[in-house]
Amino acid sequence: MGIFVPKSFAEEGIENQRPIISIQPVAILDAIFMRHGEQFSDGEQKNREDRLSEVGRVQAIEFGKSLIDRDGVFGFCGDTKRAQEYLSIILENCQAPRKGQARIHPSLNAIDPRLGSEEYETHRREQIEELASWIDTYKRSVKTMREKSRMSILFVTHTHINESLLEKIIGDPEKSALFDPTTVVRPFAPGDHWILRTSRPPNGKESSVIILGQKQYPLNEQAFSSLIEGYLARNRYKSTRIVASEQIGETNEVPLEKVFLAFSVVRDNPMIAAKPAKNEYNFQVEKRWIFCEYIKFLVQESDALAQKLGDKECSTFSRKAADVAECIKKYAQDLIHNHVHQKDAKISVSAHVGFAESFLIKCLIKIVQLKPHSQTSSAEKLIDILENGFEKNNRLQVDIAKGTLNTVHIRIRFDKKIQSTGKEFHFDGEVPMEVIEQIIAERT
Repeated sequence: MGIFVPKSFAEEGIENQRPIISIQPVAILDAIFMRHGEQFSDGEQKNREDRLSEVGRVQAIEFGKSLIDRDGVFGFCGDTKRAQEYLSIILENCQAPRKGQARIHPSLNAIDPRLGSEEYETHRREQIEELASWIDTYKRSVKTMREKSRMSILFVTHTHINESLLEKIIGDPEKSALFDPTTVVRPFAPGDHWILRTSRPPNGKESSVIILGQKQYPLNEQAFSSLIEGYLARNRYKSTRIVASEQIGETNEVPLEKVFLAFSVVRDNPMIAAKPAKNEYNFQVEKRWIFCEYIKFLVQESDALAQKLGDKECSTFSRKAADVAECIKKYAQDLIHNHVHQKDAKISVSAHVGFAESFLIKCLIKIVQLKPHSQTSSAEKLIDILENGFEKNNRLQVDIAKGTLNTVHIRIRFDKKIQSTGKEFHFDGEVPMEVIEQIIAERT
């Protein structure tokens, strides 16, 4: 079976034809944007918890089976249950040798229709700007793919997100007809999709086209770049290390006995604002990101690769973990010496993806080394669940309490559950100060 073509796009007699591609041994990456399959109607929805109808489930099964000849398929969706269900069924029925799990990403969420027109437009613009920056990291990664390989990244979102992004970047003078609000058949019925295909011929430069049904359209590179610049203008950070802390609370100057740190990510993709790979290290980051193996690469390979390359600047596993450990040590020492006051009671620390994750994994490894028979959740399990790192709603909580004789007690907590797969990870335990010191000392 070829690529499933939505009936609203198909021309008579070609519903099951696959879009024509070059027979050259090219590397191909498809970013496939789709609307979830048919759901139960409002009248049927009662007690069905925002689920797909039987037709919607069949749509997902057929699409999953149509993804043939892929080396890997990975997917992201918004936070509705119907979107998660649709993507999960597709991935279950796809036969690619490498598959990711359905992951929720906020840029694919529906925009609240109750917002005022100006606020709605702001949300819509910011979401498609983030999506464009996100897609660009995948487009760029085509140069890391071997010849004859083919990858698909699925983005399950809502009609208004699909149409807004497509309308902005499709390069065709007749595109206005596709998005005419008076048109009887809108572009995206349940289960419909469009593709941004990036390919690289042997020893050639990569190029992109948009596939809508059986037609190909040029990508408006200028409009696409404009969206990326819009995102970067709002999210540009000069440092790749821990970048900010915000004090929350009263300004009472009474010394405290405890301080609470919450580590979160300011960007959940390390390549969104990065320049194209100029060395082997960044090349491997881009390559592993596309396979949802960024954390695995950090933990298992990054230190050795940096040492081999003689690179003292790139953010490796040990360097990222040490940065977080130094931050924690600073607040622990301030607490011991009565330098922490009420205004510092709760501190939100923002970092790029990989920092808090590296620290947590290092702690798990160290704790098992100190206590071989402990019941600590394994680092391997956490690596598997994290894939490419924390999502924007994840938090690593670090509580530091003053003890006796100039000591502190450091407790870390992290919980994560992936609804689509049922995988979960929980850790709540004390980390000795000697572990913090060891992590700092192991900066390579």
